Amino acid sequence: MVTNANLQSARTARDDEFYTRYADVDAELSYYMPDLKGCRVYCGADGPESMFVRWMLDHWDALELSGLTATRFNPSAPLFGCGTRYDWTRPDRDPVESALYDGDLLGDECRAILDASDVFVSNPPFSLMRHILPMLADSGKRFCVLGTLNMLKYNGVFDLILSERLWTGVNADGRMLFDRPDGGVRRLSNCVWLTNMEAPLRACPPFTPGAGIPSAGRSTSGPTIRTSTRSTHCRPISTGWRACR
Repeated sequence: MVTNANLQSARTARDDEFYTRYADVDAELSYYMPDLKGCRVYCGADGPESMFVRWMLDHWDALELSGLTATRFNPSAPLFGCGTRYDWTRPDRDPVESALYDGDLLGDECRAILDASDVFVSNPPFSLMRHILPMLADSGKRFCVLGTLNMLKYNGVFDLILSERLWTGVNADGRMLFDRPDGGVRRLSNCVWLTNMEAPLRACPPFTPGAGIPSAGRSTSGPTIRTSTRSTHCRPISTGWRACR
């Protein structure tokens, strides 16, 4: 039986579906190549046409990847078999395709794939990020995902920043174009990469523990969250913090 909840979930998934462009993926992931070397990578909201997958295949030999897995959820599929899994053992071979019971990134199947991987890289559904980010941090895996600046203000996510388990990535201009399934283009002005992998950033004044949650705007006393179109890097370094741009 199709319930209102099922229909709403499918509608939300379709509204959340827009694809990152190769140039944007390359501009960010190129900074994390040392962290990716020799790893098994999991792209958790992707198929063979994903630019995250294509970037990994293009750089397979340079990164000496040990494997690549991608999964995606299909909200219009029947009740069972709503997800698909793709596994690559070589960049020049077609992936091994298999069905998943549901394909839910927060479900047991995908969590088991995450547990068997070293790095998670993707553009997950923004509507689920308040749950996905804590899950990734708790997994102990390295990750780099695309989100929005507003996500930094979620209670669970800001706690990750304060506990030095999450910071923003290198490219923080905020303005990005995404391709839609219908061939259209979606423009967002508050995008931000979220990661726990190392990347070069300029040093800024350290965060003082106990200083409290900073107000919006530029701060010299702690990690800053700005709600403008230019996001601010917040990330740990040794015992303090540095924030950039």
